Amino acid sequence: MNPESLNPNPDLVRIEQIGDAEGAIVLELVAVALTSACPKCGQAASRVHSRYRRMLHDLPWQGQRVRLHLATRRFFCEASKCACGVFTERFPGIVGSSSRRSVRQQNALTLLAYALGGEAGSRVARRLGMPASPDTLLRLVVNADRPKRQTPKVLGVDDWAFRKGQVYGTILMDLETGEVVDLLPDRRAETLANWLKEHPGVEEIVRDRGGNYAEGARDGAPEAAQIADRWHLLRNLVDALEKLFQQEYAARRAAAEPAPAEEAGSAAATATDAPAATRRQALYEEVRRRAALGSNQSEIAAALGLSRSTVTRYLAMADLPPPASRRPRHTTLTQHEPYLRERWQEGQHNARRLWEELRLRGYGGSASTVQRFLAGWRDEIRPNACKRSAGWLPSAQQTVWWLLGYQGRNGPPAGYLERLEALAPRLATARALALRFWKLVRQQEATALPQWLEDAAASEIKPLVSLAASLRRDLPAVAGAL
Repeated sequence: MNPESLNPNPDLVRIEQIGDAEGAIVLELVAVALTSACPKCGQAASRVHSRYRRMLHDLPWQGQRVRLHLATRRFFCEASKCACGVFTERFPGIVGSSSRRSVRQQNALTLLAYALGGEAGSRVARRLGMPASPDTLLRLVVNADRPKRQTPKVLGVDDWAFRKGQVYGTILMDLETGEVVDLLPDRRAETLANWLKEHPGVEEIVRDRGGNYAEGARDGAPEAAQIADRWHLLRNLVDALEKLFQQEYAARRAAAEPAPAEEAGSAAATATDAPAATRRQALYEEVRRRAALGSNQSEIAAALGLSRSTVTRYLAMADLPPPASRRPRHTTLTQHEPYLRERWQEGQHNARRLWEELRLRGYGGSASTVQRFLAGWRDEIRPNACKRSAGWLPSAQQTVWWLLGYQGRNGPPAGYLERLEALAPRLATARALALRFWKLVRQQEATALPQWLEDAAASEIKPLVSLAASLRRDLPAVAGAL
């Protein structure tokens, strides 16, 4: 093996000797240059003041730790005006000033710290022959050189939670690259303005509609165009609608109660509290009853919460066949089922604790397997836990999303929105205005905004009137978003 293959930089040092000590490979290195440049004035110096040996940790070789013993000189600086009388020679690319690790080991540890963090990185580094404490790895990340970012042309500004609900700052994004530019400690206008003054060159500022950010952007970068973020425009609409539906509590309560005719005529409504086979039969009969009354398949599917294919299948059947019996599935828990059943009947329904008990009995599966196994047993002790109770009332937020056309996992009860608009006619106007605003923002129809603002102001629906007024106050930024 060529010993020079271990040399960190043959242009600066040469290997005098290779040995071993305390289970590590030791390389004795000496400098090859006759002079050294002063770190302050840059003048070359040749007069040696003294010598000492630096002991450094280097990358491991074949699983063995490597240590560098670097013979280092101190020089007299001969420049008359230089304040540095004596200096230590530098070895760029090999070791940093006052460091006890070679540059290449430090770079490897920094990569580990970025990838794994402190604790996990420390464990891996120890196994690789480069022992380092978690604090050391984190310190390497903090002190690592970072490339200077260019000031973004399109800057995104939004609030960001250091501690959700309690401590908020400001996050700055380069919207052209999607990278985080900086985090500011608060949401004050002065803080944003100062940052913009220190980083000139921003051409567009995309922000939420908070007054602090508008003021900060205006003071810090008056030449930059301000653009309202479209997500926040839609969020403003949703907030206004939530206020409106909170005011209509009585109407929501009344609309949530099914009409007497529906309650009497729909077998599906009472089938939710029946066993699965009975519910299935009731839904089958209700599908055929509605089809006989002239409803099409799409209407039946929407009213009963079924898929279109299920409605088609029910209508094609002369009679509903009994459900196929399921073959019991054998799992690793099958042998432990008697014990689980005994503990369940004793009142222990905590899946995590049951899993811990099973581990002591030799079970090697996961806690999630036990949770899935017990899911059917939970239905036995609370069969209606996931069903809507008789006094169930949709929240204002849930109603807003139904109004905007988002059904979610469970859509609105049949006829709920229609009954709601009949009980509170102004909600029909609000729904029409909301859908228009949603469309013009999503499709960026700037020409439709002035007419919408006039119609919202004339609607006399206070939350929407307030929304229109706030949009007018921020009209240039809102128009820029569209």
